Amino acid sequence: SQMSTRAKSIHLTDKMMFALSVEPNGREKISVISRINSEVIEGKKGSRQESVLQEITLPEGQNVCEFFSGFSDKDHKHHLPHWRILRGGSSLSQRPPLREERSKLKGCFFWTRDTVYELQDDVPPETLFLELMSEGKEKEKGEALGSALGIPTLKLYEQAADIFFADGNYGRAHHLYFLSAASPYKQIYQFIQADRFNVIITTLLPRLLHDPAHLTPADTQRLSNILLQCYVQDLLGERDSSSADKFLNFLEKNVDYDELLALQLLLDNGFLENFMTVARQREKLPDAFEQLIA
Repeated sequence: SQMSTRAKSIHLTDKMMFALSVEPNGREKISVISRINSEVIEGKKGSRQESVLQEITLPEGQNVCEFFSGFSDKDHKHHLPHWRILRGGSSLSQRPPLREERSKLKGCFFWTRDTVYELQDDVPPETLFLELMSEGKEKEKGEALGSALGIPTLKLYEQAADIFFADGNYGRAHHLYFLSAASPYKQIYQFIQADRFNVIITTLLPRLLHDPAHLTPADTQRLSNILLQCYVQDLLGERDSSSADKFLNFLEKNVDYDELLALQLLLDNGFLENFMTVARQREKLPDAFEQLIA
């Protein structure tokens, strides 16, 4: 590769590449490179610089003699000066409920004529990713980091969403749940428990039902039935004309909800006009009259 030809020497780990090069001023520089990104970029459009995570310029007069993976005898690395290759801290990442096992990137050692150095990440990559999410930079920088280091970004999105949800930041939580691979039913029941029926009605379920190609017929009916019940619960709390009009439109246009469930639910909660709308729309007038006189 282009970077390899400029490198004086290279040390490889499972996910990282440490490339030694010489600056125009004669000082040596170590580039910390993602092997994953480097391999993806190879043969495709994209700058090789995109795979460089950090560059460390050595002090004047310090020249690398050799890289090595570790000590074969007793490990005395705690006596050595450390060069931290990734820096950061996180308020979000330090809080429960985080269940993700943190990975440790394999670093390396190198020695000069008078010193041995360790190159090691300062904090786990998952922590850095969560920090970027806490700053709202998951798309801008977080996904690039996840791609570079091969961390489970979808799972971390879901865990961060759980934290934001527990804090009552429902908008942020909903956004992160959408980015994650979280079950739609988990999201729905989270908002039901928080009495946020409006989020389910206006955003969550319409988004799911808008793309039915990814749903089975059973899922489509189940989600439509949940939406029906959420509408009823929402209107029981606040019967404004706007919500009532949306509910009527749903009853007339949605063909997937269970009409017998709808009739019983509407009758039990006193929505007689909507009850008759469903009966006419679904051609269930005989059943509706039987329920009325029962």
